[in-house]
Amino acid sequence: MSHHYWHRGGYSKEDREDWRRKIDNTARLSRADRLWKQLDYLTELAEEAKKELSKEARKHAAILLAVAVTPHRFRTIKQFWAYCGLAVRSKITGEYEMIGGQIRRTKKQPLIRGLNRNYSRALKNVFKGAADTASKGLWKNQYKAKVEAGTKSSLVRLTLARKISAITYSIWKKGERYDDKKLKFTHSG
Repeated sequence: MSHHYWHRGGYSKEDREDWRRKIDNTARLSRADRLWKQLDYLTELAEEAKKELSKEARKHAAILLAVAVTPHRFRTIKQFWAYCGLAVRSKITGEYEMIGGQIRRTKKQPLIRGLNRNYSRALKNVFKGAADTASKGLWKNQYKAKVEAGTKSSLVRLTLARKISAITYSIWKKGERYDDKKLKFTHSG
């Protein structure tokens, strides 16, 4: 919520006396006072949560900087995912097969062999931890909807971890500041 809207809407402490004078009914004034108290308390809780999240983010950023050093080591997001233990490996057992003396492309799907084993455990923990937090907070509704739609919870958390790591990689590589207005919950792949 922008500061301008906050101020204009009479929610700021400075505007409350003006609003209190406009309310002519004592019952309404009492309700308004209670709502302002709730607003003050929720604002205080939001600030505390923001400080805690910033503290945690700094810890994770320190790990990211210490381990990955620079995003320019990785040409693509898939290389970064592999380094972070978030890349899914597939192993093709054979793209072609012999049918009636002719070589034809097989219709078999590649075998998925799980996550890459050669990765930074510290970075995997950073992004998996962020995904767990997001699945209970910022992306709780989207997480729940995908699980209820039949996607395994572990796959949804992997998607979240990949999304968070992709955002991190992108803003780090471009040198941008984080902007939650650009944020969307989509399947990364």
